[in-house]
Amino acid sequence: MSIKTGHALGAIPPSTTVTEKFGSRKPSSVTQQEQRKYDQKMEFDHLGPVNDPLVSRDPFLLREDAALFYDGALEGQPEEQAACLSRVVTKAMFIRGAILAQDPNGLDPQEDSDSFRPASSPVEPDSTLDDVEFKALETEKKARFRDQTKPLNLILLTCCVGAVVQGWSQTSMTGANLTWPCEFPGEIGVVDAGICKTQRKWIFNAINAAIYFSASTVGVWVSDFLNDKLFGRRGALMTAGTCTFVASVWSGYCRTWPELLVARLLLGVGYGAKASVVTIFEAEVSPGARRGRLLVSWQFFTAVGIFLGASANLIFYDNWRLQISSSYIPSITFITLAWACSESPRWLIKKERYREAFKVLRDLRGTDLQAARDLYYIYAQLRVEMSIFAGETNTRQRLVNWRVYWTYSLQLARSSYFLRVRQLFSIRRNRRAALASSVVMASQQLTGINIFAFLVASLLTAAGSRPIVSLWSSFAWAGCNAIFSTIAYWHIDTKGRRFLLLTSLILMVPLVMGQGLSLAISTSGKENSVHTGIVILLIILNTAAYSPGAGVVPFLYSSEVFPLINREAGMSWSCFVNFALGSIVLFFVPLSWTSQPVASIKSSNTTLFFIFTGLDFLAAILVWFLVPETNHPEKAALEEMNYLFSIPTSAAVKYHTLQAVDLRKSIRPNAESAQEKLPATLRMWWDLTRSEQDAV
Repeated sequence: MSIKTGHALGAIPPSTTVTEKFGSRKPSSVTQQEQRKYDQKMEFDHLGPVNDPLVSRDPFLLREDAALFYDGALEGQPEEQAACLSRVVTKAMFIRGAILAQDPNGLDPQEDSDSFRPASSPVEPDSTLDDVEFKALETEKKARFRDQTKPLNLILLTCCVGAVVQGWSQTSMTGANLTWPCEFPGEIGVVDAGICKTQRKWIFNAINAAIYFSASTVGVWVSDFLNDKLFGRRGALMTAGTCTFVASVWSGYCRTWPELLVARLLLGVGYGAKASVVTIFEAEVSPGARRGRLLVSWQFFTAVGIFLGASANLIFYDNWRLQISSSYIPSITFITLAWACSESPRWLIKKERYREAFKVLRDLRGTDLQAARDLYYIYAQLRVEMSIFAGETNTRQRLVNWRVYWTYSLQLARSSYFLRVRQLFSIRRNRRAALASSVVMASQQLTGINIFAFLVASLLTAAGSRPIVSLWSSFAWAGCNAIFSTIAYWHIDTKGRRFLLLTSLILMVPLVMGQGLSLAISTSGKENSVHTGIVILLIILNTAAYSPGAGVVPFLYSSEVFPLINREAGMSWSCFVNFALGSIVLFFVPLSWTSQPVASIKSSNTTLFFIFTGLDFLAAILVWFLVPETNHPEKAALEEMNYLFSIPTSAAVKYHTLQAVDLRKSIRPNAESAQEKLPATLRMWWDLTRSEQDAV
């Protein structure tokens, strides 16, 4: 691979300058001015990567930077990149995109579209917008689904079907749990009065926990390898879908419990890899103005998958093998769609495949100008992230290295899997994101929701309900989960992630307690109908509180808080926390209700829900103090999360402590930012705790 060298900050080839258009400038004065701006900006950003590397860049230098990058003339830039972008976009259009990336109002709408003419020189971009570009940018601001391009819709459809697979494979075990222990050799279960009762409960628990165990120990971690070294986003999804398909079919043919255990472990590998990739993929292709709403689709369609799986459990009521293997149906569709959709443009940019990235962005956004804008912005942010992660703390060195490709290319080559995982905890900005995502992921499991998702039929049967009634209760829970998840669609980008999650957790505290008390109602005689009615009512209310917040927010939040270079590893860590806690719940919870049911407030079933009431309250406290709001009124791009996580954890805790007296101001996103772009949290930290800048 040939490398170009020699183009320093003050030695730019004449063919790439824009001096004729913008007038002569003294490089020394420009550099000094840029240095002052950069130093001032870095006062806020010294604890993490800068929010927007273009915002303080001099417009004159920005045009030259974009021209050099387009020509492949940066120092250390491979020669094969010289003609890379010229095959898909003109230099003038690319520079115009860079201008728009720096300032959304940097190009003026043209009053008379008929008078529009292309730029006279490839380095003299026209400063006006034609009708097509102006309408495309205005449409982008409106954030309407009907205006999305077909390639974007195909990717979103793929992610939605992936979520259906996730939910269906999750709930297929719910119905099978009522039968399979009595059909395998080894006396795992015995039939008593027509009901299969588990005897060897450790085996039963291990089979149910296997999917989350392998997802947390293998699936979530192998996703980074599949993404970065082998296949990219699409290939990783196809691999995860194939694991799900094979495991689903295999489960239906198992003759012994060890076979079923291995099949469930394989299913967990696909389960974990899919969860780590789908939400990242969806976040990376979604426009900032619609990202929250689009990411709601993960939980909503997971809920739809749970509902379809619960339906299959009722349809195949007398055949547990068909129940457990039915998730192969959406798996085939998912694999086909993953093969047909486009690759993630951010992943392509990370791999320096700029021409392919531009073509994908043009398909997703609709115009060359929007594609050029997004490509240059993502590239610029990744350049700065690489520079900072390399340990360059001198602001002047960062400024000079803006035109030196060596740092970027070298760090990209050095960015191994284990290094990216280590950077989650060694870099302060990443450590804060990892803490916040861990809290939101843990909060979902601390609500005890997997008791309903996986074990509701077995729990209610153990509490005295008939098996068919238990399955209908599971069906009701799944339907309510899907219906109430839609609430988040309307409020995720207005109320914010933090607001929905906190509201959900707080509402669930009395409802989880009530769920435990309902199980203490006697199931004998006429009281049985009262018991069943109250239990199902509280299941519905509990689900209504859970779905819009604790159901939707965790995976959405975790997919958007990590920088691009660490995004796969960050999402893997987040899913590990969620699935590891899930496996613990599924393994140990059944121990409390496999015995004969007791209609008493001191029963093991009631005590179990009291424990989860306390854990739910603990989760609400942790979210209150440690989870910042990521939704910004200006609909910040993924790359702009770096501002938020530049705030020390101690400062964020202090901020939310001071605001705790006013619930509305503390959790509503509009209070996090006034008219300025800086969050109120960051401004308060700057004003009150400047002496604590090195806090963790």
